Amino acid sequence: MKPRRLLLIAASLFILSCLFPPWQYTADRNGSAGYHSRNPAGSSLLFDPPTNPDRNYGSGVQIDFGRLFIEWAALAAVTGVAWMFVVKPAWPRDDKANRPQKFTPPTGNPEN
Repeated sequence: MKPRRLLLIAASLFILSCLFPPWQYTADRNGSAGYHSRNPAGSSLLFDPPTNPDRNYGSGVQIDFGRLFIEWAALAAVTGVAWMFVVKPAWPRDDKANRPQKFTPPTGNPEN
């Protein structure tokens, strides 16, 4: 896998996670001393959020930023580990640095 392809895959997954964020159902009633609730609502398209089945006053949905940031951190960690395996290190490795490099032309080809 080439580094450019890895970055393209990571960027695509990041965009998908932004377009389909995790949502949570919310319920806030009776002021500050009242009832507060946050429950996972799954993932849904950003422009078409899920509807809260509780239709009472103070109920709604919002993006679950905690879970979204965990998704982004996991994506960054996996991309970083994959990057270490895909991209060759910039420093010379000892096994290649001490080996003499010599060029031998191909034999049997009159055009070369």
